[in-house]
Parts: sequence; structure tokens; C-alpha cells
Amino acid sequence: LRRKANRDKKVAIVYFAGIGKAEFTGAGLNIPRSLVRFLSGMRQAGYQVASIPENEAVLLKTMIDKGRNIAEEESGEMERFLTAGEPTLVPVDEYTRWFDKLPASLRDAVTSAYGPPPGSFMVARRDGKDYLVIPGFRYGNVMLLPQPARGAKMDAKLQHSDTVPPPHQYLAMYFWLQHGFGADAVVHYGTHGTYEFL
Repeated sequence: LRRKANRDKKVAIVYFAGIGKAEFTGAGLNIPRSLVRFLSGMRQAGYQVASIPENEAVLLKTMIDKGRNIAEEESGEMERFLTAGEPTLVPVDEYTRWFDKLPASLRDAVTSAYGPPPGSFMVARRDGKDYLVIPGFRYGNVMLLPQPARGAKMDAKLQHSDTVPPPHQYLAMYFWLQHGFGADAVVHYGTHGTYEFL
């Protein structure tokens, strides 16, 4: 990364978000307001950041429209989101290839907790095929995404758990950032990500 120009770096920003139209705050940090400033600073540092939102209200609307997690029981909301939000849809067979490279003990734990891929959280069916839904939106070479839920419900007790395995959609997002988006760096924005407890 020292040799790669900032304009060529792809950066994923994973921000704290609950399930549904929850507040986007992390330990009191106004994430939309701070992100607008952060994106502007990135652009000044030479990163390709296109169409920076003019203020926090504009960014918050985009986060609600395109960058949030949706509960399993909100099937109608998921359909609206799939149309308006334009999320990334990861085919289950592609995810399964990534999933199968994990240690057997982790695969068994995830499957035991959530069933075989794709599970049922953040899943869409299109033309007879299942896809894992990765919400998010891009500003040039910068991708913004909500932190995936640690369980099928946003249970606060799971946020710091090091025993409960992550759902398939959680794993799919991080696999996709590596293999699909091709992130050079991942920034967790809020208090922290939840991945370090895993």
C-alpha cells in the first residue's frame, strides 16, 4: 500500500448500524456527520471519492435507503429495499466456494447455528436462485456498508460474543469485500467492528 497511489486504493468503510431504520450512532458518535468530514478528508488526501454528500442529512437518507440491515420478518421491506437500494447480490454457489475454505470447525458451528448456506437472514430469491444481500453504496473507490448483524436479530448481547458464530451474510460481506470489491483496506467506523471478537 505504500507504493500504491491513494487514487488507486479501494477502501471499504463499515459503519455501525442496527437492523431496520435504526439510528446510525456508535457510542455517541454521529456517524453520518463524521463520515461526511472523513470522506472530504480522504478526497483531499488524493483518494477517489466521488459525489461526497453535501451534509449529514443527505448521507443519512442514503444510509437508510441503501445501507441498512433488514430483519427476517420484514419480507415486504426487503423487497422494497432490493428495488430501491440496489444492493450487491452474492450468488449462494459463489459464497459456498468461499465458505468451504474455512476450517471445518467454523463451518460446522455456522451451519449448526444457521443451517446450510445461505441461511435465512438477508437472503433474496431471484429467478429461482438464492442470493446473500450485501447492502451498501459507493462513492468512487470508497464503498460504505453497514456492519452485518452478529445474529439473525440485532441482539446486543451478541456484539461482544466470542462463542456465537457469525451468520452466513456476515461472512459473505467480508468475503465479498476481499474477492468481489477488492478492498485494499477496511475501516470500521463507530466504536469498532464486531469481527475482532470472533
